[in-house]
Amino acid sequence: IQATESALQLAIELKVDIIAVQEPWNLGSSQNLRDFTGSNRRSISHRSFTQILPEGNIRPRVMLYAARELQAQISTSPSFPTDPDCLLLSIRTRGLEFQLLNVQPKTIVLGDFNTYHPLWDSFCPTSSNASFLAEWFEDNNLELLNTPGEVTFCRTNQRESVLDLTLMSQDLADKVEDWNVLKSIGSDHHGILFTVKIGEEECTPSPVALQRFNTQKADWEKFRTKVQEYMENSHFLE
Repeated sequence: IQATESALQLAIELKVDIIAVQEPWNLGSSQNLRDFTGSNRRSISHRSFTQILPEGNIRPRVMLYAARELQAQISTSPSFPTDPDCLLLSIRTRGLEFQLLNVQPKTIVLGDFNTYHPLWDSFCPTSSNASFLAEWFEDNNLELLNTPGEVTFCRTNQRESVLDLTLMSQDLADKVEDWNVLKSIGSDHHGILFTVKIGEEECTPSPVALQRFNTQKADWEKFRTKVQEYMENSHFLE
């Protein structure tokens, strides 16, 4: 819980638009892998972010937080298989459209791969399936953004290692700035922060920002007082 809350707060301070989480903490029982519906599917909430999880009633092991102020159209793919370990999103913003997690043109792949390979970690023994994974990255023209050897996982009494990888198709990798590791989020997995530099075209309204409000819960007396104070202290030109 603390690690998620810390990451959310840090995201606010750094003005992060999308947070990708693996093995999120859920309000439901951590032992019950099924019947994850309703409140059991919720993780740590934050008023500045909307949660996006895989469909289905099996406990999700991946999720994303999208900033409510993000000016983008975000949608899931109806043709993508329902899988608690995978989440495919189509994101369109400022004339740029790409998919998050799948291998398609303009693609970002993020995850805890639990695999050691000299391409990203030369200090650990190579995992049995690492060569296959590295070949898959190459076959799909995915560029590794990690700084080789820069630790992303650190746990007491275990070897520091590189488990969390960031990969992109070349057309997006060229737009990335300031990829770096954040070691202060309170988890044994460090956070990874980067910026995708895009154009200055007109922004698209964000569906997640267009939230409906329950006006029955509003404090109208307080609202009237605030409006009156604003009007009394404001100056207008006619």
